[in-house]
Amino acid sequence: MSSVRLNRSSQSKRSLREGRSAKNEEARIVDAVKDQDGRYWIRYGTTTKSAWFALEELHLCPAQVFSRLTGPGTTFLTAAAQTKFKERVERHQEYREALVAGRPGWLANHYVFADGTVQSPSGDKTEIIIAFRADQRFSQSGSIGAWRREMGAFVEGQPLALFALSYAFVGPLLRFAPPDYMNPQVELVGRRESGKSTLLVAAQSVWGGTLACDVGACETWDLTIAALDEMKLIRADGFLTLDEGNLAGSTSRQQKEIITTSIFKMAGTGRKKRHGDVRPGHQARVAMMSTTNRSLAEHVGFQGPEAGALRSRMLTIQIDDNSPLGIFAFVPRGCSTSREASELLRKAANENFGAAAREFIRHMVKDISDDEAAFGHEVERLLKSYFKKRLPGDSARIGKTFALTALAGSLACKWGVLPFERMEVISAVRQLHRTICSSGEAEPGRAALDRILSYAERYDEELIEEPKKPLDSEEFGAASGFRRKYRDRVEILIPSLRFQREFPDYRDLMRELMAAGLARVEKGKQTKLTIKCPTALCATGRVYCIVLPSTKE
Repeated sequence: MSSVRLNRSSQSKRSLREGRSAKNEEARIVDAVKDQDGRYWIRYGTTTKSAWFALEELHLCPAQVFSRLTGPGTTFLTAAAQTKFKERVERHQEYREALVAGRPGWLANHYVFADGTVQSPSGDKTEIIIAFRADQRFSQSGSIGAWRREMGAFVEGQPLALFALSYAFVGPLLRFAPPDYMNPQVELVGRRESGKSTLLVAAQSVWGGTLACDVGACETWDLTIAALDEMKLIRADGFLTLDEGNLAGSTSRQQKEIITTSIFKMAGTGRKKRHGDVRPGHQARVAMMSTTNRSLAEHVGFQGPEAGALRSRMLTIQIDDNSPLGIFAFVPRGCSTSREASELLRKAANENFGAAAREFIRHMVKDISDDEAAFGHEVERLLKSYFKKRLPGDSARIGKTFALTALAGSLACKWGVLPFERMEVISAVRQLHRTICSSGEAEPGRAALDRILSYAERYDEELIEEPKKPLDSEEFGAASGFRRKYRDRVEILIPSLRFQREFPDYRDLMRELMAAGLARVEKGKQTKLTIKCPTALCATGRVYCIVLPSTKE
């Protein structure tokens, strides 16, 4: 027993000595490297506290370097101390080769997350030096299983929510998209308490979050133009979310300047070149999503060609002000109101974040390390396949944003990150795209016909047209539905139980279709929303019958 006490005492004294030694340790150049781009980096400080900086940065922005080093033993306030520090750096001549991450995102075939963690190919032990300041909002909380389960409960069957979560995965794919694909930008526009900020936080939960802020890991539009390049860089190959567009600028003139500069600069991958830069800066590919009460084009008051140029770069999704459900097309199962659903969605995003991006990137890194060229070809193939069904009045840039979202959602489903079928996500994206092309803005929750068309597209190969003989009751129950021509119109008939599972708000949906003259029902003392299945298709059972407009045949 006494020997144990002695050992513990010895350990305590040794720790105390080490602590004093570290406290009294003189700051020095701990490491020095030449990176993959030929840049030189210095790690300065002590063994317990240090920071990396590039020699170019010390030349161009010395104040930033000294600010980052500030601390016991590494504070350089006087000109003499700063000069002495620079002389020490100037004398240093030995630099080893290393792979340096000056920002998050892709680094060769490695991916560096904003919290400093790295996803490398299996078996690759390459040292990655993290030279940027890690952001713990982008660490992982919860598991991918919990995130899938919680998000799935509120997102299933919801076109706008499916779009938003799919769009959150676009950023890392931009490196492999054709060069004419610009950085995509999306804004969710709607009245207060419509749930748009909640949906933004839910989409951001793919990458990160925090309970310390009411918008999780999202930023706000309360920023300066000078901060834009840095914000773009630290979200490179990822997802940038900006809440509350009305916070941009303290005056109408500043608001116009910040919004227009942000949108046009964000669309490109380049960054502002500072005086004295001897080489181009890192390209910053990023997908941006924003929320605002009025569209950003309305905020700046642009008209004519200027408004068109801005709108072509920013996909505007309008949440119908008259819809009591806001971001939802219907109230999710288990919730009594859309407000309750929104609160539970926010809670789920606050408790589970960061896991989905890690799972997505893990699969990306594997596919890229196996065959990067093949992965790039697959990306191009899937993007082209989206445009096989071109929509009239479609903007090329806006169309590419939808194509990227469909691609990202499809891969997320394929890899098991999103708990949905690939065609379900692709159909939801097409539904929003179709609505925007027809009306100029998306109004989720009102396009009942689009939801039926989305279902028909998803199960296109399974819809029965002319059975050789009527189906029996078991075959009828397993059927996805029927497509037939009746009185010069095309009808979609869906078995009642299947329809009710697919569309939990089936009563409201059918009433909306009835009001538009797009549904056949049984009328009598009490109207029935279903009809008897035609005997040529099945002798028993009832179906919901949707009549497509002649222009949709």
